[in-house]
Amino acid sequence: NQSVISKVRFSRLGIKLAESHNKGYRWQHEATIALACPTHAHAFELSVQEAEEWYRGRDIYPQTPPAADDVLVTFQRQPLGLAKRIGSRIKNSYPRELVRDGKLFTGNS
Repeated sequence: NQSVISKVRFSRLGIKLAESHNKGYRWQHEATIALACPTHAHAFELSVQEAEEWYRGRDIYPQTPPAADDVLVTFQRQPLGLAKRIGSRIKNSYPRELVRDGKLFTGNS
């Protein structure tokens, strides 16, 4: 009985951490949600409604914007991704291919 995983051929194992750009490096979404510390000083906790907006790919307009320009967006102390504060809004950087519409959380009106 050979396990299924031993029959699968992998070209690369692991997750991509970042991509290089002309201004440095940009963290990959998968690395952020897997490795980020939700209690980091720049973590910014979203409400249920804000988290739904985040997953829909929309920018967030919190009542009290974060103090830092670059933030780790969290919901229920779980990392959702990285974002930039631009004025009073949080610019959504959620990957477009992951964006979802409709009701995302149960018990939310």
